[in-house]
Amino acid sequence: MASSSQGQLKQDVIKAYNAINQEMYVSGVSQQRVEILGDKMIILAEHRRIPALGLLDGLEPTVAQLVDMILVRENKRRLANALSDVVGLKVRTVLKDYDAVSRLAATVVVFEHAIDRGEKGNGPPSL
Repeated sequence: MASSSQGQLKQDVIKAYNAINQEMYVSGVSQQRVEILGDKMIILAEHRRIPALGLLDGLEPTVAQLVDMILVRENKRRLANALSDVVGLKVRTVLKDYDAVSRLAATVVVFEHAIDRGEKGNGPPSL
């Protein structure tokens, strides 16, 4: 994949990631970085904490963790659908972790085929 097209792809991924956060949390992310490594995409993002969840952290940390887990699961589902459309490849899995204290999220998206290959449907995914 040419550098300029890879740069555009990263911008499209950032827009999709931010749009999903706007839909789910009525707040975007403050910083994002996207890296592409073969069939994997790594997204690091600094999030704005929803005030109600921040309050729950102090009052009922276990409930806040449960809500975070449910929200991350839905976020992963939406992200897989959106990135499959943006990249044009089937998503094999989305791995995501969010740390409420630092407000950082790390997301690894694994596609069925290498992103930079420029062709769909060739060969097994690499690990």
